[in-house]
Amino acid sequence: MNERGNCSYGMERKERTVLDNPPSEETALKMAEFFMKISVPRILAVRKAEEEVKKKIGELDGEMIYIQV
Repeated sequence: MNERGNCSYGMERKERTVLDNPPSEETALKMAEFFMKISVPRILAVRKAEEEVKKKIGELDGEMIYIQV
């Protein structure tokens, strides 16, 4: 048994968050840069695909179509 007894077993540890220890400005900028490199191309690809679907639906002009997702 340690000096404190069994107190470490009965205590719940608070989960740490980014707000408890915010990143430095340099790290925050690197995180933002990473997000932009990864997410923006994906978002643009999804938008382009949606526009192509809308264009194809417009070309069909009222025909019944089934889109498998």
